[in-house]
Amino acid sequence: MARAFRRAWGERLEAKLGHRLAALGPAGPQVEQMPETAHIGRGPRMKSTATIDEDNKTAAILKCLDVAAILIDIDAVVTNLNEQAALILGIDRKEILGRSFFGLEEDNSHYVNVRAALRRALGYPSGEQQAELILHVRGRDHTYLLKPAPLRLEDGTPFGTMITLHDMTYLRDKERARTNLIATLSNELKTPLTSLSLAIELLQRKTPDPKQHEIIDTVVEDLARIRDLSDSLLNVTRDETTSIAVRNVSFFLPGS
Repeated sequence: MARAFRRAWGERLEAKLGHRLAALGPAGPQVEQMPETAHIGRGPRMKSTATIDEDNKTAAILKCLDVAAILIDIDAVVTNLNEQAALILGIDRKEILGRSFFGLEEDNSHYVNVRAALRRALGYPSGEQQAELILHVRGRDHTYLLKPAPLRLEDGTPFGTMITLHDMTYLRDKERARTNLIATLSNELKTPLTSLSLAIELLQRKTPDPKQHEIIDTVVEDLARIRDLSDSLLNVTRDETTSIAVRNVSFFLPGS
């Protein structure tokens, strides 16, 4: 009797539970599946952890470069830059990230000069896009060569530009030193050449021997070559390499 009662009570309990579970059905509580990638931050520009990892890798790569580098996306928004670039621009790195490169502070002369150089470079044909500019950094004038390099995917789709600033100060200093040396040598040669020319002119007047005159004429020609070389060196230092030197030369035409 007791066994029959327990069996009947159990069957009734299972039936009630079955009805309740069926009533819940699709309307029952749903457990929302968490996305595979958690997001950080709010708003339209929030970044995933994967994106942040990529940004950190890019920042580490830029930090290892020997040149100043700025990365901007297809909308000219600064996505990354190294400390050298921030130093040249004269703006804190955190204040540049996420802002349009062409919309930074106008009262910053370094930034204005870099922006103007970038526009000049972009105006040149592809393969020749570069511009030189001089900025006062760390207590002295530095010469930089700015080069914008378009960034493209494997299928050719552009996704941004990398702007690099190469410090050419050392090379320009060497060029100036070389120019100054050449100019000094050219000027130093003029004084002895003038004295030698006067002395040879006197010898030509007072030497009656024809053989000695031949030797003197040879010396005169050599002095003329040295003088031409000195003038050419001086023209190079004055950026006058395209100038034309005019001098009188005597020659005889056949039959004249």
